[in-house]
Amino acid sequence: MFTSFTINEYTLLLCSYLLGSIPFGFIITKLVGKTDIRKHGSGNIGATNVGMLLGKKCGKIVFLLDGLKGIIPVLIAKIYFKEFGDLIIALAAILAVVGHILPVWLKFKGGKGVSTTILILLIIDWKLLICFLIVWLFLFYATGLVSLGAILGPIITTIFSYFTFSTEITLMCLVLSILITIRHKSNIYNILQKNGKERNFRTNKLK
Repeated sequence: MFTSFTINEYTLLLCSYLLGSIPFGFIITKLVGKTDIRKHGSGNIGATNVGMLLGKKCGKIVFLLDGLKGIIPVLIAKIYFKEFGDLIIALAAILAVVGHILPVWLKFKGGKGVSTTILILLIIDWKLLICFLIVWLFLFYATGLVSLGAILGPIITTIFSYFTFSTEITLMCLVLSILITIRHKSNIYNILQKNGKERNFRTNKLK
């Protein structure tokens, strides 16, 4: 299938990565807070850390902008590259998330990919997003840990996709879940440790 790609398809994939690389959390924190988000909280440039530093409004703005980084290339793939089916959609989605996690503009040190993944799932099929949200909300209300839902949500969504969607979409979900899990390795460590320092957002205390 890759052999039938033209310069147009490869350009879309390159732009997916470059768009995903735009560090909106870093940019907004610089503009609004006059500081470097990487020096605060978890050091992550994503919406959660921005929200904790600058407030919920800024956090929501970063969440939407990070989501748009995935929405735009996936929509373009769905509308203008239909002949390649789910393959080009899956590749565009993966590269957008890779761009967010490994942004060329910040020496390949970016976010965790959750916001971008969430809105990608919405654009591909709302049922994928519902599956993710059910898992995330259940774990959040059960434990108060945002990161636990962010880690297990994509994994359960991958299993759901296996029985419901194409091989390409299932592999996309698998790759995204692996990337997100790797980026949450410090959170996993904190959760597993008896005296871990994972913040519980329900009690606003460290685990």
